[in-house]
Amino acid sequence: MTDPIEMVGELESAVPGLAELRLPKPSSISRQVVEADLGVALPADSRLLCELYPPFVLGDFLGVGGPDPGGEHSWVQGTRETLEIIAEWCEEAEPAVPLHAHPAPGGLLPWADSTRGDFFLWTTNPARPQDWPTWSAAQWNRGPCPRSDPALWPGERQSDQQATEADERGSNIGPTPLATRGSDL
Repeated sequence: MTDPIEMVGELESAVPGLAELRLPKPSSISRQVVEADLGVALPADSRLLCELYPPFVLGDFLGVGGPDPGGEHSWVQGTRETLEIIAEWCEEAEPAVPLHAHPAPGGLLPWADSTRGDFFLWTTNPARPQDWPTWSAAQWNRGPCPRSDPALWPGERQSDQQATEADERGSNIGPTPLATRGSDL
């Protein structure tokens, strides 16, 4: 599925409570400002998610958000600060495949974070942004997963120990309760 409206609709169907968080009218975020400042076009489903919802957290784990209207430049500045952290991680991690932070060609660009300190990132390759794979910076896991794909979103976590065990079994995926989040990523 590649239509952003269909993808967000599927996400709303899969995640209890998400539809109730939808803003009364879409935010007027200037994606042109964000994309010009970042130097890259963002996936359409991500742009739509930011326009339709306030920042939120899934299952006390995954934080998703974007700029507030009028706050695009400061949001990009915060993203650049996160990119500095990611650049350090890339240097220290020594993964089998060399990784770099955006704006390097094919660089990693964050789209979400977790309460456990993980970053979820896209590989900004030359392909259509909708086709960018997603990485988890905690364990450098990679998969072809759009931001609005419910299969990416982690299940409710009871404790760090239970989360670790579920991660090892691969069973911590699925719809979760939502909470609104007071700050942007």
